[in-house]
Amino acid sequence: MTAVGLSIDEVRSRLFRVRFSLYSEYFPSQIRRYKETFKLSGRVYKLDCFRNPRSDGSSVILHLYRNSFSNIGLSKSSSRSLHPCRVRIQDVRHDSSMQTIHANGRNKWVFRLRNTNNQVDCIIWMDFRTAATYEREMANGLLEKFTNQALCDVVFLFENGQKIGAHVLSLSAASPVFADMFRTGFIATQTRTVVIEDIDFEVFKQLLIYLHTGNAPQLGNKDITRPLLEAADKYNVQTLKRDCIDVLLATKEEWLTEESAIDMLAWSQFYSISEITQVIMQFVKNECWLIRFLPE
Repeated sequence: MTAVGLSIDEVRSRLFRVRFSLYSEYFPSQIRRYKETFKLSGRVYKLDCFRNPRSDGSSVILHLYRNSFSNIGLSKSSSRSLHPCRVRIQDVRHDSSMQTIHANGRNKWVFRLRNTNNQVDCIIWMDFRTAATYEREMANGLLEKFTNQALCDVVFLFENGQKIGAHVLSLSAASPVFADMFRTGFIATQTRTVVIEDIDFEVFKQLLIYLHTGNAPQLGNKDITRPLLEAADKYNVQTLKRDCIDVLLATKEEWLTEESAIDMLAWSQFYSISEITQVIMQFVKNECWLIRFLPE
């Protein structure tokens, strides 16, 4: 008597649970190999179950193959997106915890199941989310919490009476200044508030969005870029400061004039922005005859 079961469930977006069971009084002693094929996320997979030749016959090896021909016609990016980023297995019979299995080559995963006693029962978890997908989902989730002001554990107050909440872990992870601030008990212990006196509300909001998601929607706004860079410098968010510098370099024709050159030169030196300093110095060198006659 032989009984085989194969079921597939999508427990959440792009995470699949494959339950494979096999029972035979002749396996693996006489029926030494069994194969099963299934289709998942647009690809064909094969399960190859056979007796472990190095054991006493009571354990089996389970191979999971992905057919290489099943991605014909797909672009490279599409092919990569259909490759599981994580494969884990759980031996149901022994109530074992899930183990992550790394691919042996790009299209093959190998599992070893012990003491089968004519029966195989396992769950294979296959996660097709890419790292980029995961990061995007995380960023969207954090942005949603911030936008809805949900689960905030610190509040920033401004001189005009405006206030905005944020999440300590997100700020601490992205800014060593915030991390030190929260670690040393700078926040008022009862109200958990921080007063902001030297940064505009809208600029600070962009900083908080960036610290939660890695993106500042108003970064390219000419009224936001420079003060946002100053805020990034103050809170030591170097990636945001770099992004602001790139925007300023890309838009130098808009802000670099004979009237602004000297002030911008002093500003760039104060914030140690060598690239902008060099651009301004070259501009001043080329236009010095005009700048010389500007009113002080």
